[in-house]
Order: sequence, then structure tokens, then C-alpha cells
Amino acid sequence: PVCNPPERFLEAFYEFDARLKSLQRYVEFGAKFVKTYLVESRRSLTREKTMGSAESGLFHEEMNLSDDTFRYYLKSSVLVQLFSLIENLFLEVAKDMAEMQKQALRLPTKPMPHFNKYVYYFENDCGLRLEIEKETWKTLDALREIRNRYVHELARDVPENIRQQLEAMTL
Repeated sequence: PVCNPPERFLEAFYEFDARLKSLQRYVEFGAKFVKTYLVESRRSLTREKTMGSAESGLFHEEMNLSDDTFRYYLKSSVLVQLFSLIENLFLEVAKDMAEMQKQALRLPTKPMPHFNKYVYYFENDCGLRLEIEKETWKTLDALREIRNRYVHELARDVPENIRQQLEAMTL
């Protein structure tokens, strides 16, 4: 074989697999919850409009976010987690590669996203050629933007081009 990695090398992949499966369960249960919540919310709003006062109905309507908002929150939170899982997998593999080469992990110091630093490390320090298609890079950039907005700028809206990329992704 070209490379005979130590047993520990595979741990990053096992961990990634386990976390990805947990994320899948989160998607499934989250989608069920959102669907149930929206049905109950609409039912409650309809009941309030027909039986309650006008002010009460308006107040109740204000309490309910739109269907799109709840679906967006679920989808974007899942995508944020997914990006973090992928980024963490690349970090763990980079650490293991450095250990196998008996070197310290040296990532570029120039400003660039962490994920890009790992790719750079694999290609330049490890001699691996990662062929990442342009559309995949766009998806990764959109995921990074979503994640960074969640972490740093939660109150701001996501730009339209990123929102379109997010909408194109399926769970």
C-alpha cells in the first residue's frame, strides 16, 4: 500500500460518521417538530380569530413566525452543523497526517478560511491532490457564510446570493 496509516487515523472518520448520523436524526425529528408546530400554530390562530377579540387575534398572529422562518431556521442550523463537522474532519485528518509525517501541523498564516488552510496543507505539505469542483466550493463558501453569520452576525439577514445557494441545498 501507498500509505499504511495508524489505527488512530481512522478515528476521525468514525467520529464524523457518528456525528453525521446524529445530525440526520436531528433533521428528521426537527422536521417533524416544525411541521407539527406549524399545524398547531395555524389551528390555534384560526381558533383565536374566530373565537377571540380582534386585539387578541392580532397579538396571537404576531406571536407566530411564518412557515418559511421555521423551515429556514431548521435548514440553516443543520447546514451550520454540517459545515462544522466537515471542517473538523479536515482538521483531525490534517493533525493525523502531520503526526504520520512526524511533523508539527503547520497551516498557512495568511488570512483565509480554516477549511481552505486544510486543503492547502493536504495539497502542499502532504502531496495530496484534492479535486474540489467549482460548485462544491460555492456550496462550501455558502455554508461558511451561513455559519459565520450565525456565530458573528445573527441579527443580520443573509445576502440574497447566499440565501439562494442555501435554498438550492437539500436535506
